[in-house]
Parts: sequence; C-alpha cells; structure tokens
Amino acid sequence: MRLFSFITLILLSFMTYSTVYKWVDKDGQVHYTDKPVNNAAPVKFKDNTENHVSLPQVPAISSSTVPSQTPPIQYQLSIIKPLEEETIRNNNGDLSVIAQVTPTLPPKFTLQLYLDDQILGQPQTSSVFSLKNIDRGTHRIIIKVLNKNGKILASSLPRTFFLHRSIKNRPS
Repeated sequence: MRLFSFITLILLSFMTYSTVYKWVDKDGQVHYTDKPVNNAAPVKFKDNTENHVSLPQVPAISSSTVPSQTPPIQYQLSIIKPLEEETIRNNNGDLSVIAQVTPTLPPKFTLQLYLDDQILGQPQTSSVFSLKNIDRGTHRIIIKVLNKNGKILASSLPRTFFLHRSIKNRPS
C-alpha cells in the first residue's frame, strides 16, 4: 500500500510539472499560460530565476560532548515500625510509624502517610509519623514518597497492625 501511494505521488508530481507559454493578444498585451494557444511560444527560464536553498552545515557532535542521561533514582521505601500484624496496646490510640527510605531523600521530597487508604495529615520530610487518637481495630498503613509537584515516586508495601484500646466504663 505504501509503495502504491509513493508511486502515485511521483506520477502526480510529474503531471503537475508543465511548460509555461507566452503569447501576445491583438491589443499587444502579453499573456502567460500553461496551455498552448495559437502563436504561443514556450518560455525558457534562465538559471538565475530558479530558487536554490542551501542549508548551513551542522557541526557533528562527538559523543564526549553529549550530556549523559542519568537514569531516575529508584527509591526503596519500607515501614520499620509497626511490624506486620503487630498488636499495639494503647488506651489513648497513640502510636508511632517509622519509615526507611534509601537512598536519602532530597529536601524537596516529602513522605505521605495513608491510614486505611485515606491520606492522614500533611506530607512531611521526616520519616517518623506520630499518630494520635486512632480508633481501635485493624488498620492498614502505606507511606509514599512525593516529589515537589505531588507526583508519587515510590510506595511502601502495605502494613497491617491491630490497635487495642481498653474500655474504661464497662456497662455492668
């Protein structure tokens, strides 16, 4: 199909090339046309009427001057505390979440904590999160590395933990 299209375009380009004819009418006016008429003579163009475009030479770039593309840094993010399926006993519902990121994050990057698939608090540069007044039960946490535009660069594996809070006033 491409070959057919290419040949058709070449043939059409030859068909569009035509000779220019010059003729003078009975009033003495000079006319130009692409169709031969009585007393019309083909026009011969001089070489200087043709358009010639020359592009400047582009200097070759050696491989030593080309800046090398550094691959993007792959951050490894893991949750150190709480442990997987750890039971935490705290009557106030307080706990600390500690993450580890390798390599060290630049200052413009932040960490975002997700508790039960919901964003918890604002992004921060510290890898230690202090959670307060968390409801009792089973919870799932994930921590994500964000760049300055909020794009997620890395994510930890989900971590499940259990929070136990005793009831102070038990009904009798």
